[in-house]
Parts: sequence; C-alpha cells; structure tokens
Amino acid sequence: MGKKNRSKKAAESAQPEVVAVVGWFRIFSETAPKWLPGICALIILILLLPMLAQAPQSGDSAEQVMVALRGGVLHAPGFPLQSWINRLFIHFPFEIPTRRLSLLSALGHSGAAFFIGMTARRLGVSAIGVIAAEAAFAFFPPVWYQGVQ
Repeated sequence: MGKKNRSKKAAESAQPEVVAVVGWFRIFSETAPKWLPGICALIILILLLPMLAQAPQSGDSAEQVMVALRGGVLHAPGFPLQSWINRLFIHFPFEIPTRRLSLLSALGHSGAAFFIGMTARRLGVSAIGVIAAEAAFAFFPPVWYQGVQ
C-alpha cells in the first residue's frame, strides 16, 4: 500500500505547472492580481494615443468640437453632461481641439476595458482570462474605431 501512495505522489509531482514567463504569478491557475486590469487598461491607452483623430471623423464629431469650443448643448436630445465634459477637455493646453476630444474617447475606451477586466477578476477568472477579456473588447475593430474618434 505504501508503494502505491509513493508512486501516486511521484506521478502528481511529475506533472509540470504552466507558469508565466515573468514568474510573478501563475498565469493559468490563480485568480488574477488586483493590479492586472489597471495595467492592461494603461497599455490599451498607450496603444490608442498615436492613433487619436487629428480632424473630425463624422458629422457628429465636428458638432461636438464646435459645441465644446463655443459652449452650449449638442443636438437633441442634448447630452448636457457630455457637453460639459467636452468643454473641460477642450481647455487642455496641448495639441488641437479635435485631438483633445479624441483623448476623452480614448480614456473612456480604456476605462471600459478596465471595468471589463475588474468584472472578470471578481468572477474568479485567471490572469490570462482577464487579459483576453480586456483585449477582446479593446481590439474589436468597431470598438477600437470609436475609441480613437
């Protein structure tokens, strides 16, 4: 009986665990660390920055820039909160107004990816699952396009 237990333990210890290359955490077997969704969202934001719009991309984008510069509320139904936030971003001291409002879209995009990652983490998903969930959302072409407008 003792021989069977030893061979069973030897077989269990012989199975290799999949460990992340960086070695900080076991990427497939443990719940994702608290900081992982934030790091992923920051990486997404950094990837979005070079692709921010230089000019309005559609009729609504042009209207948003003009309303932010002049003040007022967007076309019906209004969106007053968005108009106020656009007005704040339009006063940032860099680049052109369109690029400033595009930065607001990029921040919203990476923020949404962060909340998707946090939701996955709270559901007990592994680290690779959190990364996959954020990447699947962030790099889906229609969503990516909206993030850089």
